[in-house]
Amino acid sequence: MQVIIHANGIAYVLVSNFYVPDSLYSYQGEYIGYYGNKRLEYILQDRKDLYYRLQDNNNLLKHLVETNERIIERKEQLLKALIIDKDNPEHIKRIHDACLRVELDVLNESIYS
Repeated sequence: MQVIIHANGIAYVLVSNFYVPDSLYSYQGEYIGYYGNKRLEYILQDRKDLYYRLQDNNNLLKHLVETNERIIERKEQLLKALIIDKDNPEHIKRIHDACLRVELDVLNESIYS
């Protein structure tokens, strides 16, 4: 459940330990998604300079939406390359392990960079 407060006529949502404007959760009708939220949490905690620069240039929402879309596309590419023999139990275990590696790779590649 999201924690929402209202101040000065603006709704704010709690992200990590920060309240950010609710408008960050949509961009031209598109939601920033799971990876967009992860990126937002990261830049609020560890890259405040980037957060303020993106905010000042009105590029924060675009950056978050594009990050989410880029990661989803990258994961799909990586996972398609792994699915060869889905009926082989050993292959399924390798796919599962690879999926975990893919998740870590895309997080490190696009969220924590």
